[in-house]
Amino acid sequence: MAEAMLRAICGREFDVSSAGVDPWSDLHPVARKIMAERGEMLRGHFSKHVRTFRRTPLDYVVTIGDRALETRIELRGNPRRIHWAIDDPAAPAGHADTETMFRAAQNRIEEQLRTLLQTVRTATTAGQLHLAPAISTHVYYPEPFEPIEHLRDIARAGFRAIELSLVHETDFDWRDDKKVAALKRAAADYDVRIWSVHAPGARNDLASHDPSTHRRAVDDLKGALNLAAELGAAAVPVHSKFEPQQIRCGSHSHEAYFAALTEACDHALPLPCVPAVENPGRSKNCFQPGEIARRLDSFPDQGLGFVCDTGHLNILQNDMDQYLPSLGPRLRTWHFSDNMGDEHDPHLLPGAGAIDWDSVMKMCVKVAYTGPLVLETIAPGGGEIAAFLPQAHQCALELAAKYRASGGSD
Repeated sequence: MAEAMLRAICGREFDVSSAGVDPWSDLHPVARKIMAERGEMLRGHFSKHVRTFRRTPLDYVVTIGDRALETRIELRGNPRRIHWAIDDPAAPAGHADTETMFRAAQNRIEEQLRTLLQTVRTATTAGQLHLAPAISTHVYYPEPFEPIEHLRDIARAGFRAIELSLVHETDFDWRDDKKVAALKRAAADYDVRIWSVHAPGARNDLASHDPSTHRRAVDDLKGALNLAAELGAAAVPVHSKFEPQQIRCGSHSHEAYFAALTEACDHALPLPCVPAVENPGRSKNCFQPGEIARRLDSFPDQGLGFVCDTGHLNILQNDMDQYLPSLGPRLRTWHFSDNMGDEHDPHLLPGAGAIDWDSVMKMCVKVAYTGPLVLETIAPGGGEIAAFLPQAHQCALELAAKYRASGGSD
């Protein structure tokens, strides 16, 4: 029904397909009946399994109902995932109120389609930004990000997208509606897309046991998700760093952290963006790669993603294979920066530190990463950022060239 209704609205504007996680052998007769009343005879429609699309790069995936939410199917193209909590009207087969349930589902789908179309027509997909040079507004740290002035310089340097950093309180006043409106206007004026919004909090207060601290951190993360949806962003990177000492003294816990992620995941399910857990970047850290992969695996793909940070990997001297084979399908964005492999993370440009970038880009190809190349770097102290940005852009172009040389395609 959803496919036919969307096709009726958008015509040939988009390529629309539907599939099921446990499809019927034929379309439900009640679905045929109520769609025929709308003038849609469902000719040419047939039941198919979602596995049909495993090798097809997709831009958006909308899941409907509990079974679709609980079923994990690896899909290509780093699609934006949206979930609609609409009960499957065909589930209680033979129920006396089956037709009533189908009509209720039809009405809910029609309501949701309007929001979906607005998103699809305005937000940028991973495929559209694949290998595009992007930069985090963290480049201006410790100065605040000024949308009009700074986006102009970012666009002039050749960048097509940004990650809006909210990590530090001074990065950008995202609670000021006027500042957000100015950001949206400047992004449109300079044709720079906002690909991601880094969640607030240099510390990991999501893991805190203090009720007010924990609540504030969770509310900030949910607020960042709302902002990301408003700006058309696809991901909200979230730090996963806290230390064993904080566990020992009882101030923080894994349970508090994952409880926070559960709430954020539930909040994100109907949104076209997700929180994305970032691999930690300190040797004294509570999370090991295998544990992160195992715990994230219990969350639905529609509500929680993963972001790989090359600088953090290098500090911990971790083989990326420990993260990405299992977390690759959940990979939503990638931070590129360099360092010397010690505890200090100066967020250097790729090539200015000790990272083997040929290996990094081979891994990007191996896990079929689709999306922009987000430089999370800081300009050298005392340097003019406007002059630094073209150097950073050239680094992004070189990374894209290494990706293609490793067998990846545009």
